[in-house]
Amino acid sequence: CTGTLSSMERKAAQVKVLEIGGKCSNGVNNSTNFLIVGDQDYNRYGEGFKSSKLKKAEKLLKEGNEIELLSESQFIEMINNQ
Repeated sequence: CTGTLSSMERKAAQVKVLEIGGKCSNGVNNSTNFLIVGDQDYNRYGEGFKSSKLKKAEKLLKEGNEIELLSESQFIEMINNQ
């Protein structure tokens, strides 16, 4: 996760990921599949704001890694459908 999540704390989000069989990491690396971006930062990303995690994800994408950026809303929808 990067940015602040408004619907839950990061720890709770990590628990949700673990409950559906995912793995969590404190950083972005070449084994990262999803980066959850707090809704506020997701909107700012569209305006050019980039956290260090977003910059790292973009770099890895350019290198051919598959990382999907999810807004907090998209993440919640995804975990609720599992």
